[in-house]
Amino acid sequence: MISRSGKLLPHMSILLLLVLTHWSRIAVGEEPTPQQPLDQTEQGHVEAWLEKGYALLRGRDASPDAAAAIPWLRKAAEQGNGMAQIQLAELYVTGQGVAPDTKAAIRWYQMAAEQGIATAQFYLAELHFRGEEGSLGIQEAVRWYGKAAEQGIAISAVKLADILINGEGVEPDPEEAMRWYRKAADLGNTDACLALAYRYYNGFGVEKDPLMAMRWYLQAAEQGNAEAQLKLAYQYYSGRGVPKDDRSAFQWFRRAAEQGLAEAQLGLAGLYAYGQGTDRDYVAAYVWFNLAATGDEADELTKRARAGRAMAAKQLTPDQLADAQRLAAERFFNRRPSEQP
Repeated sequence: MISRSGKLLPHMSILLLLVLTHWSRIAVGEEPTPQQPLDQTEQGHVEAWLEKGYALLRGRDASPDAAAAIPWLRKAAEQGNGMAQIQLAELYVTGQGVAPDTKAAIRWYQMAAEQGIATAQFYLAELHFRGEEGSLGIQEAVRWYGKAAEQGIAISAVKLADILINGEGVEPDPEEAMRWYRKAADLGNTDACLALAYRYYNGFGVEKDPLMAMRWYLQAAEQGNAEAQLKLAYQYYSGRGVPKDDRSAFQWFRRAAEQGLAEAQLGLAGLYAYGQGTDRDYVAAYVWFNLAATGDEADELTKRARAGRAMAAKQLTPDQLADAQRLAAERFFNRRPSEQP
């Protein structure tokens, strides 16, 4: 998987699940030509070539050697093996064992994508979207994002929705974008959940619906998305879109804070300091103010956290302050505290 920054994301576990059904032939620098289905013996050779390529690439018997792996992967890829085609494309993108060549990468991804392999369809779309050499632009990216999304690649549905909602190289289509966001959200993608929640809450592309926004924020929050957890905390604390509920606000602030979100740590500290949604606890307040105060000195959130920490410290005895500082250090260095505030 390739990010917009050009980094390749891991996908080897997905590749092991691929079922390849249509065989074709391509060599670097050539256009693909039809290939007859292989008999059982020939297929065994292809699998052996693929295994040899992977062994060299991973360094199973010696140091990894991508350059030595490429001829074996190419032999398998030329016989229509989709895993080999995708691996070769990856090597051409990253320049491992070969000079970087996005034109070649696109050709190999195209071969695998045309076999219906969803991961290849997504990687191919990414290259077209980024406008790499040999790519055909946004329209081609939309086509392949759509094919991958239809097969359940959630991130592909999100990318497609982003293009459609923003009108990047295509006519804006908010209704179609929302359909793809919903599909991705139903597949468990929390970025899609957040996009839906934001649009329902603000009425962007859909009729404003705070309850529907809460549904999607909650789905993302329950899957561990810290941003969604923080948003829910604020909504329960302020009573926007839901009845005001300090205890629920406390619970969601805490869940987001425990993931290291400084804004949530500051909010949680404030609830401890003022006894909102929980018992007043200046030791715990100090701990969370201290964790939120580790950012840039010029940052407004850091300034507020440091002021809160000073306020909490004034309420503590010397022994309590020492205890609070110990707990804060344990949390900061990711140790299991002997006592959780």
